[in-house]
Amino acid sequence: MRIIDAQIHDVGPFWDWQGESAELRHKIMGEVTIAYLDALGVDSVVLFPGGHDEDADWLARELPERFKYVPHVSPGDDVEAVVGAARDNPGVAGLRALIGWPLDGSEVERLEAGAWDPVFAACANAGVPLFLF
Repeated sequence: MRIIDAQIHDVGPFWDWQGESAELRHKIMGEVTIAYLDALGVDSVVLFPGGHDEDADWLARELPERFKYVPHVSPGDDVEAVVGAARDNPGVAGLRALIGWPLDGSEVERLEAGAWDPVFAACANAGVPLFLF
């Protein structure tokens, strides 16, 4: 049976990478993540990069059989561009909307006011899955 973990976060977002190359960071993050997956018997994952999209994109390009990722989208973004980039990137499994964060309810208020409607429409029109939190 193939095991796919539908949501993991960066394994080292708080590590100090200052002065290190992006390539070294990508390779180390990839090796650490693969070691975790192999130890647990997980075949592939969907990464929630938490602001480290370049790491997730690198992993998805280098090891497409093991990694996909779900970058964030927000009404404040250039929604059409973000959705189009997601649609055109084979490493992207969909987009992620953080409606439940922050916990003060401000995003829920924006949802109720219709601010998220363009995000929903753009994803629907482009056929891009949207994960709602």
